[in-house]
Amino acid sequence: MVEVWDNQYELGKLVLEIPENELTFITANYTNVQIKHIKDAANRAWQVGLNRDAEYNGERVEIMEAGNGSRQIKVRTQGGSLLKVKRGNLQPWLGI
Repeated sequence: MVEVWDNQYELGKLVLEIPENELTFITANYTNVQIKHIKDAANRAWQVGLNRDAEYNGERVEIMEAGNGSRQIKVRTQGGSLLKVKRGNLQPWLGI
C-alpha cells in the first residue's frame, strides 16, 4: 500500500481487493487520519453493485437494488429493514 499511497484511485483499488480480516490486521496500528485516507481512496475507486456490502451511517448494509444512473439505492440493514439511500451516503464496507 505504501507504493501507491499518494495515488488515491490506485490505493482504493488495492484496498478493495484485500480481504476484510487482512485489511484489519494491516491497519491495526494506523492513525485515524491514515484510516480516513484509506476509506476515502476506497470510496473513490468503488463501484456500487448488487449483493455487495456497503457502509451506511457506520453500519454494514447489503445493497439490494441499484438503478443505473440513479442516485437512490435500496439497502438492507443488519436488522432486516429495507431503506432507500442516496449513493453519496454509502461507502464500501472495509471493516475498519
